[in-house]
Amino acid sequence: MKLTLTIFLGMAGLAGASAQSLDEAQRLMEAGNYPEAQSMLDYLIAASPKGGNIGTLNLMAGECALNQQENDAARNYFTKAASRGVADAHLYLGRMAMSDYDFPYAREQYNKYISLRAKAGKDTAEGEAALASAMLASDMLDRVEHIEIIDTVTMPVEKLLDAIVLSPQTGRLTTYDGEPGFISSDGRLRYSTASFTDETGGEFFRIYEQTRLLSGDYDDPEPILDEEQASYPFMMPDGCTFYFASERDGGLGGLDIYRSNRDSEDGTFMGAVNMGMPYNSPANDYLLAIDEYTGVGWFVSDRGHDGDGLATAYVFIPNEIRRNYDPDTPDLLSLAKADDIDATLDPDSDYSEKLAAIEALRNRQTPEKDGISFSMPDGRIISEFRDRETIAMVKKYDEDSLELQSLRKDLEEMRLSYASSPQASLAQKILRAETAVEKSSRALRMLRQRIIERLAK
Repeated sequence: MKLTLTIFLGMAGLAGASAQSLDEAQRLMEAGNYPEAQSMLDYLIAASPKGGNIGTLNLMAGECALNQQENDAARNYFTKAASRGVADAHLYLGRMAMSDYDFPYAREQYNKYISLRAKAGKDTAEGEAALASAMLASDMLDRVEHIEIIDTVTMPVEKLLDAIVLSPQTGRLTTYDGEPGFISSDGRLRYSTASFTDETGGEFFRIYEQTRLLSGDYDDPEPILDEEQASYPFMMPDGCTFYFASERDGGLGGLDIYRSNRDSEDGTFMGAVNMGMPYNSPANDYLLAIDEYTGVGWFVSDRGHDGDGLATAYVFIPNEIRRNYDPDTPDLLSLAKADDIDATLDPDSDYSEKLAAIEALRNRQTPEKDGISFSMPDGRIISEFRDRETIAMVKKYDEDSLELQSLRKDLEEMRLSYASSPQASLAQKILRAETAVEKSSRALRMLRQRIIERLAK
């Protein structure tokens, strides 16, 4: 009896310590310290692999791994949590499947999430919206537009407008108060984006239009599109074809790119149309602009960057009339992702003239003014800093971002070489490169978090 009591008291003490550790892990996660939180959660999982809260522990560990871009580890944690009946684990597995373009598996996971939530008498709206996105994605694979992508440029998200060069006749992409905007070539129309916070603390964006008056000033801004999650405006020179990005319901996830046509008689904007793939993805797709004078278009996305703060601008040849790939086209998923631009090219076409036209425009641009800037999570662009140490950190962040871009490019080239000619030595190089990319990504995220903390003080 005495032994039994001693064991019981010991277990009670362990349970108390576990509860304290779990609370500490939650605090670390809320503070963004995912490495330490995951280490603590791994200890708790190992200490009680069959405990009653093992599903929750695995869910939390999966969240930590996902925030560190350790996707394989995250998937393993979520799978274990799902096996214990944790509904949110199916939601995470569905999102990861969406990122991998495995839309059937995503639908399966979202349906399980909805079923578990319904049985528990809980709200299923989030799962139903996610399921709708997965179904839309599957449908879009039957209508992937056939475009030729002739170049890409990768840069920090906050500087994505700097990567795009347009002819003067097309207009000018710009920013107002740190938010994206656009001015028509004649300066008559100006579009700007403004952010607001609603009564619940949620942030939303709206696009506004202004017309220049005879005095040279612009009239009062008027909201357009009746959109409450719209940004990155671009109007074609015809004054009718308008592109923008939105988080509206019914997209693939994050920002999607849409087109709306303006009624030439009453000036109203018609219902927006999702541009589909390859322009849109389950990640954030920010902007689409077409330059009829150089004969190229641009669309920007952060797909494939795993939240590292980078985005890629894709340079493509627009179609006069949309033409889609046959749904049975080999490697259709790759074409939808736009992850191999060489596969989109016509081997008999010469793109040098168009690339030269872009380079000529780039060389004509006014050099970027001296100074540095940093994008905060709330969308603010910080360009003035209080101390030299912060300035040095921001400069290092910019340099490390470019270095990570170079590492990713080298890794992709090695993967392509291995696909055509598998070699054991190359496989080892790929493994080392993957480790370097993962290490660099983690260091970049930690540096970004340190800068954010300094600027938030």
